[in-house]
Amino acid sequence: MNAVQSALSAINQLKDVDRLIDISKSTLQIDILLALSNRGEMTPAEISLAIGQRRKAVTDA
Repeated sequence: MNAVQSALSAINQLKDVDRLIDISKSTLQIDILLALSNRGEMTPAEISLAIGQRRKAVTDA
């Protein structure tokens, strides 16, 4: 895959994620997704510790 195809693939993946969450409004949701993708299933308390946010903020997101 060349660089252009790779970039287009990444953009399409971001569009798919944006359909599920409003990326433009919440970096917290992205942080949560990244934590889950790195570690798998986690509780809200574990996520809050991993990303340095309050548990209430995590559960609200």
